[in-house]
Amino acid sequence: MRKIISLLLVSILALTVVGCSKETTTQKTEEELKEELKAEIRAELEAEAKKKESEKAIKNQDSKETEDIKDNEEHKDIQQENETNLNEGLPEEQLYKYLIDMEYAIDLNKDGQLDKIIYANDYEDNIYIEINGNKYKLNDLNIYSKEISDKFGTIYAEITNDKFGIIDIDTSDNSVEFVLSNQDTPVEKYLYFYRYDGKDFLSLGAVVIGDPSAEKDKIIADGSGEFIVQQYSHIMEAGIYDKKYTVGKTGSIEVVPQKGIYTYKTPIISKVNEKIKAYKDQKTEASFVEIEPGEEMVIHGEIDNWLNIKWKDQELWINGEEVELFRGDFNFQFDGVRFES
Repeated sequence: MRKIISLLLVSILALTVVGCSKETTTQKTEEELKEELKAEIRAELEAEAKKKESEKAIKNQDSKETEDIKDNEEHKDIQQENETNLNEGLPEEQLYKYLIDMEYAIDLNKDGQLDKIIYANDYEDNIYIEINGNKYKLNDLNIYSKEISDKFGTIYAEITNDKFGIIDIDTSDNSVEFVLSNQDTPVEKYLYFYRYDGKDFLSLGAVVIGDPSAEKDKIIADGSGEFIVQQYSHIMEAGIYDKKYTVGKTGSIEVVPQKGIYTYKTPIISKVNEKIKAYKDQKTEASFVEIEPGEEMVIHGEIDNWLNIKWKDQELWINGEEVELFRGDFNFQFDGVRFES
C-alpha cells in the first residue's frame, strides 16, 4: 500500500510538470500517464492479494498438519495404553482397573464397535454384567473348573472383588477376556474368566491362585493364546511360582502341561523339626530316606503336590499329602509350611 501511495504522489507531480511544459512533443500526454498509473496500481493490488492468499494457505496447511500430528499422537497414546494394558504383565492395579457401577466403552468381541459394559454387585445374592443393555447374572453361569472343588465352584457376591480387568489372551481371535477375582478367605483365591461373543456372555472357568491374603495378583498375557498366572503354593507359605494356562478347544481354561517342576521365585531354606520321609522319586512306592530334626534342606519348587528338595547334595521329593498343614501350636514338621485352618 505504501508503494501505491508513492505512485499517486509521483503521478500528481508528473501531471503538474506536464501542465506547465510547452514542449508537448517530448512529454507524455495526461491520458498516457493516467493509464500507466492505473496499470501499476492494478499490478500492486493483485500482488498484495496473491501474497495474502498465499499466507492464508500456508497458515491453513500448518494448522491441518498440527491437527493431524495431534490426532496421530492421541491415537498412538490410546493404542499404546491398550497394548500395555492387554499384553504386558499386569499388576493388580492395572488388572483390576475397571470399577463397579461405572459404564465403560470397550470392544469386547473385536467387531469394531464399542460395547457398553457395567459390572454390578449387591454383595448379597446378585453379581451381573450388563452389556449393551442386556444383563448376564454371573451367579448362574457354569464356572466349574477341574482345579476348583465342588464346594467352591460357585462365585459368591459377598466375597467377589469390586473391580474387574480386561486382557487379550489371543490377539488372533475375535474376543478379549473379562477377569474377576473371588477372594474366598481364608481358604483360597480364584480368578474367573469370561468372554462376550456378541450375543452371550460365556464363562471360561476359573484358576486357583492360592493365598487369599496375597497383596497382588499378576497375569502375563502376550497375545499368543497362553497366559501365565502368578500362584501360591498351598504347602509352603513362601512358595510363589508362575503357572501357564490356555483356553482349550472346548472353550474353557486349561493348564498347559509343565515339563519339570514349578520353580519357586525364591528357594526356601527350611529347618526340619520332626523326622520326615524324603522319596527318591515322585511316588510313595519309591525308596526314601529319613531326614532328622535339626537338619536343613532347600525347597526349590513343586509339581503335582510333591515338593522338590535338595538335601546333602541329593535331589529328593516330599509328598504333600504327608505334610500336616494344621498345627495348633504352629510347630510344623519343617519350617515354612503354610498354615491351613
